[in-house]
Amino acid sequence: MEIAITSQNFKDHAADILGLFVREGESEQEDFKGKDLETFLSYSTDYKTKRVLFVGLGKEKIDLEKIRRAAFLVANKAKELKALKVAVRVPKLDYSMEQISAAIVDGAVLGNYKFDKYITDAERKSVKIEKLTLVFDELQPNTVKASMDREKIICDNANMIKELVNENAFVKKPDILAITMEKIAKESGVSCKIMDEKELERLGMNLILAVNRGSRHPARLVVLEYNGDPKSSEKVALVGKGITFDSGGLNIKDTGHMETMKQDMAGAATVLGIIVTAAKLGIRKNLVGVSPLTENMPGDNAQKPGDVIKSYSGITVEVANTDAEGRLVLGDAIAYAVKNYKPAMLIDLATLTGAITVALGDYAAGAMGNDNELIKRLSEAGERTGERVWQLPIFQESRDDIKSEIADIKNLGFRTTLGYGGSIAGAVFLEKFVGDTKWIHLDIANTAFMERERYYLRKGATGFGVRLLIDFLSK
Repeated sequence: MEIAITSQNFKDHAADILGLFVREGESEQEDFKGKDLETFLSYSTDYKTKRVLFVGLGKEKIDLEKIRRAAFLVANKAKELKALKVAVRVPKLDYSMEQISAAIVDGAVLGNYKFDKYITDAERKSVKIEKLTLVFDELQPNTVKASMDREKIICDNANMIKELVNENAFVKKPDILAITMEKIAKESGVSCKIMDEKELERLGMNLILAVNRGSRHPARLVVLEYNGDPKSSEKVALVGKGITFDSGGLNIKDTGHMETMKQDMAGAATVLGIIVTAAKLGIRKNLVGVSPLTENMPGDNAQKPGDVIKSYSGITVEVANTDAEGRLVLGDAIAYAVKNYKPAMLIDLATLTGAITVALGDYAAGAMGNDNELIKRLSEAGERTGERVWQLPIFQESRDDIKSEIADIKNLGFRTTLGYGGSIAGAVFLEKFVGDTKWIHLDIANTAFMERERYYLRKGATGFGVRLLIDFLSK
């Protein structure tokens, strides 16, 4: 999608459809009141663009998330009408023009995506908007267009991550996904190292290998490096869960819980998206991404409940449930990042627990960690981007719950299968591998993949975390 700006009078601007945002009570249309995200399509001779979509902003405080949603409604109507050139008049609000225009780009570019790769009926194929023009009432400084261009790069990469996550599991087997990630990384100037199963064995990454035992497709560990600040030795590590398909292993998932498990590698994909975006934007941070890739399958050599595994860090783990595999692979990956890169801060992203959906619905990711100030800053980034984060507590009792009678720890807490603090149990397991490093765990199982549509968040993969972490790292 091409992005442009103009200070031409909005009534004189020619496009296939024009979006106008209207506060409640300020509408001149008889059948349109301007209520919150109400829409009204007019074919008017008063405008050079004949099709005009009025979108209501309501009476309450108008925040950037509402602007994103309003912009999506314009883009979505354009796609329905096969309108390829879209214009939006930029409203004046209690935000800078840079912020408002970036929010419009968010809603339009994210909403322009749809996964229809395997639809063969041309009529059902999604129309892609070709050009978005933001119409301002007065000439804008170059910073406004720069802000729009920056936001488009971020959203394009979020859409790229959606494509990876939505893809069929048989297309992104661990070794194939590793090569795909390497190609994307190198195109953006990000270095990539892929460790195969022999290297993982040599290093003693036994938790990753244990999860992989039931699959015929070998595991991989992908390490990405972006040096955005060569004068600094400080690094930020991002660790992403990359289960390319999760059957649950021998503790196999029920029908209704397995069908979307191609998305269980969203954490790894998001780490890729964040680092590639940082490189394209030239963010002055040194970033390391570590992503373990494997399937979790119930093969004849699969790990079994009751197995005790010695991890890369030396901690021994009792496998209480083979469907709590994400924390196993992350344990080795986190320990590897801490030992080999000594990061100033580590953030892991994982579609880790169904329990996070029980706790927060699909409205905010769960955040846990050992530095409340960092989590607060991440939450603030979530409010700015609309990718919200909510902190959950870590109690000593939760740490006690994962003690094992036959090993150092086990991969399940007290009655976790019934939802008893399951998200926190996952976090306290990962905490064992962090050491003294400042650390945030993001459980994105409820936000990375949506089973319903909510404005610009299409059904399926959402790209959650790319905009959030880029904002966080930039500030």
